[in-house]
Amino acid sequence: KPDEGINPPVMRMIGDAHITNSSNGAQSYTDDNGNYTVSNAGNSAVTITVDLNGRVIDVDNMGSGGDLSASQSVTPPGPGNFTLNNSPTEFVTAQINALVKLHETNELMLSINGSYPITEKRKANVNISGTCNAFYDINGDLSTNYYRAGGGCPNMAYSTVAWHEYGHHLVE
Repeated sequence: KPDEGINPPVMRMIGDAHITNSSNGAQSYTDDNGNYTVSNAGNSAVTITVDLNGRVIDVDNMGSGGDLSASQSVTPPGPGNFTLNNSPTEFVTAQINALVKLHETNELMLSINGSYPITEKRKANVNISGTCNAFYDINGDLSTNYYRAGGGCPNMAYSTVAWHEYGHHLVE
């Protein structure tokens, strides 16, 4: 269901989030349980950054506030746990929903056909100015695109809409 008062956001692990160790540039991605490992030669605190530029899906926020990312100091071996949406807002929740639901759809497809030809990363453009719509850009960058809340509609970056739009990519 869409993110509305009757369906509030819940805490969950995020798979395929991008992790960077800023001290040495090492990069990694979270697994489906939100776990990650980045290389680090020492035992001094390092800054770890998470963003939503996953291996398969790159979420771009077209609204105010820029793309979601968070950084914190972590002393190896960690852990370094992040909460990305402490005070849920439409534009942040939409970004997380896009990565989570598109990643889930991609993983489901690969569990059915492990040789499905995924050749390049896809964009998910969220919080686009406009309301009550989402679309797959077949003639442009093959992105999925989700409009903001308004006009009696919720922000369109949520489960069933994301699954539908990524379905166009799978067919393409």
